[in-house]
Amino acid sequence: MIKIMPKLGYVIMKLLYVTYKKKVHFATPLASLPSPLIITVWHGELLSVFGGYGIFNKQRPIDFFISEHKDGEIIATIASYFGVGSIRGSSTRGGIKALRAAMKTLDTKKDIGITPDGPKGPRYSVADGVVVLAQKKHVPIMTLNFKPSSFWRINSWDGFIIPKPFATVEYYFGEPFLLDNLSIKAAKQVVKERMMHHAI
Repeated sequence: MIKIMPKLGYVIMKLLYVTYKKKVHFATPLASLPSPLIITVWHGELLSVFGGYGIFNKQRPIDFFISEHKDGEIIATIASYFGVGSIRGSSTRGGIKALRAAMKTLDTKKDIGITPDGPKGPRYSVADGVVVLAQKKHVPIMTLNFKPSSFWRINSWDGFIIPKPFATVEYYFGEPFLLDNLSIKAAKQVVKERMMHHAI
């Protein structure tokens, strides 16, 4: 299954993307974005990482936090097909190792992607990892949301969203912001508020 599912998932996703009418909104012009960035996306909108970030990832390569669990292996492989790298680990497994790897990646000026409420939620929560990473490396965060005009919502803890064929899908890239000089609690609240601006 681990060998078959990624290829099948990639083909299905590519076929869906072809049908979408895409609209992209940048709060800051692409040419003016600082480097590197930490891109945050809700776990239920994870599909936007491959579709939305893929719109300009040829100019800005990214490594994304993906769980070390078996389902994470499938997601990591699919991500690689879209040109998205992976850092294996999460808040529940391999977190310290993943944070160290992410810091090294940021040192190379490569963007990092993270789901603050992954891999097990609760939905729309923000774990400490994204704050620690942003503050330790003094790197700005940019939120990424997407809003499809029609979609299926899976009955899961994250309310995972799959846009229906021929939907209009709008991608929202927020204005980069720093978390320096904030407490962990205050910083997490800032991240959540920014990410909820365009949440479904």
